[in-house]
Amino acid sequence: MTDIYEGPATLVIDDEATPVMAALRAGSGTAPGPWSGTVRADGLDLSFWPAVQSGGVVILMPDGRRGTAQIDMDAESGSATLSGRGPAPF
Repeated sequence: MTDIYEGPATLVIDDEATPVMAALRAGSGTAPGPWSGTVRADGLDLSFWPAVQSGGVVILMPDGRRGTAQIDMDAESGSATLSGRGPAPF
């Protein structure tokens, strides 16, 4: 079975919170494993994207859970791909 989350979340980058819409998926299994997905935010300034291309981000879920992930940005589309380790935050 695979766990899926689609809905609002918040990315925290250098102590700055940005609301996003997330589509996340966690692999099945008993041990905490990798999780991944995409996030999108409308109206973000393009200067935001290069600032995080090589760094990690924290994703906060509406219920307060959080995860840490690496992020790969697509400035033209306004979306990003996340790759997280450990327990999925959803």
